[in-house]
Amino acid sequence: MDIPKNLLFTKDDVWILEHDTTRVGVTAEAVDTVGDVQYVGTVDMGTSLRVGDEIGKVRGPNDHFIVKSPVAGTVVALNEEVIEDASILNEDPYGDGWLIKVDLEDELDDNFMTVAEYLEYKN
Repeated sequence: MDIPKNLLFTKDDVWILEHDTTRVGVTAEAVDTVGDVQYVGTVDMGTSLRVGDEIGKVRGPNDHFIVKSPVAGTVVALNEEVIEDASILNEDPYGDGWLIKVDLEDELDDNFMTVAEYLEYKN
């Protein structure tokens, strides 16, 4: 699976895409861990987040994955399509499978990895 080069990653298999608001999602590796994703749940719109707060759950037949926020800010959008049809995450975790959008409270810190750094870390 091709990983977009403009994403940044955490060691916890979470990615972000910075724009006016920051999209947050989970990696293909996280999806593979749970198996065929059957359920996605997220925090509510307007939730104030700190780094490390739980922002969602991804469940499949093999396991579940707790998604922790890699950023601080306020949730300004939920991906209702993924919440209603979790299988989207199986097909496109780096695109249509995003979970939430966050209006950042602060600048990003240095704890994020580029695609190359993430792939090296995982190998």
